[in-house]
Amino acid sequence: MSNQVPKRQERCTVASQPHFELSSNKQNGYAGLEMTSKMATVRKNKEGFAPRQVKAAMEARSAMHILNAPSTKSLKYAIQSGLIKNCPITEEAINHAKAIF
Repeated sequence: MSNQVPKRQERCTVASQPHFELSSNKQNGYAGLEMTSKMATVRKNKEGFAPRQVKAAMEARSAMHILNAPSTKSLKYAIQSGLIKNCPITEEAINHAKAIF
């Protein structure tokens, strides 16, 4: 058996996430993590919507989480078919929530 220690290879590792990418690159002497955003910021996405529309979109997103995060298609179907009684969430608010968040 050899007493040689294997050389550690310099490499870049990437962990892809839904909204951002983490990468570790030891080239050029940098050994930390670097986070690159793949998603536009929510603040920028809110531009072009009236405050009332943003509030309705936030309520729609909150309802989606309360209902165990159904897809937008499923939530629209539930609202259209009356499966959720006295629901103030509109289809338009769901579309705006999808655009903003």
